[in-house]
Amino acid sequence: MSDRMKDVTRETGCAELGGAWRYPTGLNVPSYLTEPKCGRFYINSDKGNDYGTKAQSPSWLYALDGNRMVPGHDPEHLGGDAWAADAAITMMEKENWSGMLVTMGGIDKAGHMWGAYHDDGGKPGSADEQTHLPFVAKYADEQFGRILSKLKELGQLDETLIIITADHGATYAKEFHGNDAVGGGDYNWYYGKTVNSEDYNKPSPALKPLIDTGNVQLSYQSTSIQTWLKDNSPAKKHEAAKIMRTLPGVAATYWRDGDHFTLDAAPGQGTAATLSATELAWWKKHGQELVDTMAADNGPDIIGLLADEVGYGVKGDHGSAKQSDQRVPMVVWAANIQAEQPAYAFRTVDILPTVLKAMGIRQDQPGDGKAYSLKFR
Repeated sequence: MSDRMKDVTRETGCAELGGAWRYPTGLNVPSYLTEPKCGRFYINSDKGNDYGTKAQSPSWLYALDGNRMVPGHDPEHLGGDAWAADAAITMMEKENWSGMLVTMGGIDKAGHMWGAYHDDGGKPGSADEQTHLPFVAKYADEQFGRILSKLKELGQLDETLIIITADHGATYAKEFHGNDAVGGGDYNWYYGKTVNSEDYNKPSPALKPLIDTGNVQLSYQSTSIQTWLKDNSPAKKHEAAKIMRTLPGVAATYWRDGDHFTLDAAPGQGTAATLSATELAWWKKHGQELVDTMAADNGPDIIGLLADEVGYGVKGDHGSAKQSDQRVPMVVWAANIQAEQPAYAFRTVDILPTVLKAMGIRQDQPGDGKAYSLKFR
């Protein structure tokens, strides 16, 4: 989607869209998606069109701004997952396509706004139903069904490998340490200046001990706290990690040591919080390997893993290194694939090498994933 277009005059804008609007943009966008101007793939994106999500907690932390993530009520310009499915179907009809990534973002948005699995679906007198998880999950399923129907209509279903997955797990921040205010999500998630020169300078008071050191360049808070330091010498990393231990909800702390992270304090051993017995067992088995995936040259200098159902960003937050947050749905389907539930752990990084192997394409660049053999009949 483009940036928000505010020209809504009848002569030069898309007045019929009901306020500010967006249109398809990117690299080599086909003209049949962008023309005619103000056609089907142009949607309302007015900040005033928030479906009530800006008027109540917790949705006001990450409120809607038009129909990017929800379909809306204009049948000629449906947004959200209907927009994504319509674009995919149109491309299938017009292109000699061989691969496609279709992102349906409604579930992500609703989960962040209302508290992931804690969303009750809306009560009488609450915000528009389509902003809630039960609606958007069913709606996404319907749009996916439309894509399958188009594949069948085109005679391509039996020769298509389909993968359904998600970009992250989720947790409900029963214990919340962010600022609960309109637009608070961005400032709860970030502190510092981004590469786009955006200033996030209204951090949660819970971060004050860390920020008061004067050595924080950037910090990202979700279901873990990841902090980049101005002076990232070993002594300063150790100093910051000790302060990280004291922040509310922090159960384990680490500092980056080259290509891996070194444990600073384990759950309940000098940290402000601990993990449940189940999560502690998972942490002992997998915590280190998951944290080490962030040990790149541009990775954070210190990390604080949070306890169960603790969050800083929004009420429904991104998955962390905990078992409950690592459950990302993964379905691999083809017409002639043998149904099974593998005993091994299949990870997101395994998708690409597995697809390449199934298609007989040699992987000529190294990766972190493993190529598994799919069982075809």
